[in-house]
Amino acid sequence: MWKKLEEFNHRPFTSKKGCRFYGFDEEEKFALSPLPNTPYKISEWRTAKVRPDYHISIESMFYSVPYEYINLQVDVKLSSDLVVVYCNHMRLKFVFVAKLQ
Repeated sequence: MWKKLEEFNHRPFTSKKGCRFYGFDEEEKFALSPLPNTPYKISEWRTAKVRPDYHISIESMFYSVPYEYINLQVDVKLSSDLVVVYCNHMRLKFVFVAKLQ
């Protein structure tokens, strides 16, 4: 398969000069960025309303937020080890959650 892919990438274009390999090398390779150091984590978004005691409830756990946000709707990003609370696209708080074993 690798041999066929190499042949395909070096096959000349029919409508312009060059091939896929050199086209990528000259036109697109410079725009690539390195991969991030930390792997991508799957997260889930939820919404919650800040209670009068300035807490939100997510999955039977309570998280406090600044009192200025009482009665406002906030967005919550959940991953396996992190809870991040946003209001109007501004991060209010993040909490590292201990992994249960």
